[in-house]
Amino acid sequence: MLPNGPEAVVREPVDLDLGGLRVRSLDGGVLGFTAKVADREIVIWLAARPALIQGSGFSVLVDAGFGPADPTRREKFRLQDPRPIDEQLADLGLPAGPDLLLLTHLHFDHAGGALRATERGEETLRFPKAEIALHRAEWDAALADGRGSHQAARIAKALGGQVPRFLDLSQPSDQEPFPGIQVELVEGHTEGLLMIRAQGSRSACLIPTDLVPTRRFLAPRLDKIADQNPELALQTRQRVLDAAAARSDHILFYHDPAVPSAKLQSTPDGVRLTGS
Repeated sequence: MLPNGPEAVVREPVDLDLGGLRVRSLDGGVLGFTAKVADREIVIWLAARPALIQGSGFSVLVDAGFGPADPTRREKFRLQDPRPIDEQLADLGLPAGPDLLLLTHLHFDHAGGALRATERGEETLRFPKAEIALHRAEWDAALADGRGSHQAARIAKALGGQVPRFLDLSQPSDQEPFPGIQVELVEGHTEGLLMIRAQGSRSACLIPTDLVPTRRFLAPRLDKIADQNPELALQTRQRVLDAAAARSDHILFYHDPAVPSAKLQSTPDGVRLTGS
């Protein structure tokens, strides 16, 4: 059942000790959008949950929330701001931010928080010491179509005309930028959506972001609203979930309003959740 208001969205952090790696969710705020159900309009409230992965001597932030979204998006998606991500990271011992900001894709609710607005109305990097990385296909597509309120162009401007680190995944250092952090291109949602899997000595956590945004997508379903290629996304999603369930991975849901994280399990009836 969906929460009936933004206050019902679970915003408490997930904290998973995988053995040598730790995964924590951060509060990226709440967004809501209008949908028609049985000939009436309802507001569907969703969470935004960036993830912090910490290992021995490194930290990776997976996505950064929606950040300083423009007024049109703020109204359209009924954005409820979080406590600033940089303050949350400081509480976790990272006052200068993460070593790597890994953007899974450039939709505004995942990448907008990479920037902050200055008092002069300009934009600067939220984490100036962090390397920014994403897939080259996502960057090129975002420059061409202006997705995320021209997120790629705005990041490039904040970088002083430079470009982020592009992961083409043809090199081992791209597939595993830090020990235990596995990066994979997953097709269907956007051209360059990245999925992250953190593999510790005891267990692993899958961070699929918008490939599996909520637990509703554990059952086969097409998303003709959000996915660029719904059929391809469905095929990719089922492959990813079947493999993760066979390994009994944890899963972190970026958008699920009520279930931030759970453990996957294979059953005769498909993929199921077995608890946090």
